[in-house]
Amino acid sequence: MAFCSLRSPILANYILPLKWALGVSVYKYNLRYLADGKDPDFTKYESSTPINVGDVIECHYFHCVVEIKEQSRGVRLALSKSAHDPEEAMLLASQYGHYPKN
Repeated sequence: MAFCSLRSPILANYILPLKWALGVSVYKYNLRYLADGKDPDFTKYESSTPINVGDVIECHYFHCVVEIKEQSRGVRLALSKSAHDPEEAMLLASQYGHYPKN
């Protein structure tokens, strides 16, 4: 039986320092679609960098992030209408009045 404890020399000397040196972080988000019906395939999104309002993310189609809200179960991204490219996603968000908010 293979078991890797924190006292394991392999884990302590190689794996953990590599993970800490690389700064591996994963940001996890829940998705809320404002203009499209809920896409059952994409209810969660993961990124290696933090997401900001105004960013365009790709989950099957491109969406503009118009709101970020902290919830008890995690962080939720509100997404505008889906598009086929990032420029169209920004244009649709402004046409729908989702971004920028006045």
